[in-house]
Amino acid sequence: MTMRRKLLFNTTALLLLTAWPFTGLHAQVGAADRHLKQGAPEAVSSAKSGGARIIPAQQLRASGTSLWTEDFESGLNGWTVNTSTGNVDWQLTTTGNTGGYTPGPLESTTGFPGGKWIVADSDLGGTAGVDENTSITSPAITGLDTVAYMLLTFEQSFRQLNDDETTVEVSGNGGLNWTTYTVNTEVPGNQSTPGAPASQLITLNISNALNGGSNDIRIRFRWVSTEGYTYSWQVDDIELSEANENDLHLLSVTHAAWDLNETNFRGLPYTVYPQNEVRELKFRGRVTNTGSQTQHNVRLQVVVDGPGMNDATLTSAAVDLAPIATDSFTIAGYTPPAIIGDYIITYSVLQNETEDEPSNNSIQSEFAVSEYDFARDGGAMDGG
Repeated sequence: MTMRRKLLFNTTALLLLTAWPFTGLHAQVGAADRHLKQGAPEAVSSAKSGGARIIPAQQLRASGTSLWTEDFESGLNGWTVNTSTGNVDWQLTTTGNTGGYTPGPLESTTGFPGGKWIVADSDLGGTAGVDENTSITSPAITGLDTVAYMLLTFEQSFRQLNDDETTVEVSGNGGLNWTTYTVNTEVPGNQSTPGAPASQLITLNISNALNGGSNDIRIRFRWVSTEGYTYSWQVDDIELSEANENDLHLLSVTHAAWDLNETNFRGLPYTVYPQNEVRELKFRGRVTNTGSQTQHNVRLQVVVDGPGMNDATLTSAAVDLAPIATDSFTIAGYTPPAIIGDYIITYSVLQNETEDEPSNNSIQSEFAVSEYDFARDGGAMDGG
């Protein structure tokens, strides 16, 4: 297959340098990196993959009442494919993507091994420079109009080249209007979803698309690539379930919240700090309420487990979080000691109510303090 290049500004590239000869800001993001389509294996650890522990998708299924499922074991079952541009179509598959530049067949609960699932495979069918836009839409899902708060879950494997788009669209009125949910925006170029080809479970609260309940629900998965001939998106084991009453979800975390409005890169979330460059950290976590009831006194707790006795427990300000609402929680004022070693961070979201689904309420990550090394890694945080 032909190698291709695309210019991509990448601020998650590894920066590793010796700190002692410098003062002030030691690391600056240089010229744009080039992402090539390449099949180099990626390191995946059960303890460290983007800072979060990988748990098999089948162990993360929501505990709410299951309302409807689709596993494609008996075929497409009325799902319809529409391809507006390009040569890539959603297809039923038993092998998934098998090219040299793909993560391999999706290891979903019912599809692997020996089962079926669906795939949009740009690596197989795409042409470089030709736009791709293909969707697959469910038949009408009826009889659920009494359920006002509903979750959509599915298992997936996705690999990003540079700017492919993967969206889920839901209609609560038989396809007249659609609500769009964008997924996989956090997957960087030339990277796959955590643990791929092991499946990743995605949970979407689709209640806002149902307007208090719907008797004609449609679900649509859409693949868009403006480059053509990129990678793929594999999907299986789609389920609608009734939302639990009390169900918070910790979506993402960082130990150094930073945005493009800042004047330098000092506040970026580095993964190894030299002793003479430890600085105040700004913890942040995004939390959504996927339950059907308002959650009270919602707050972020951060526990830092440092070397020796250098531990800390920090808690954010609290708010009440209504159903479907998402909010960010920030904790400032913590500076790690200039003591060499690993610092394990456990982020947890807490509330007054008893949590119905605690498996998605915590995320673990880490950073390190070194004598001289200063590093920013785009994934595994082994540093040093």
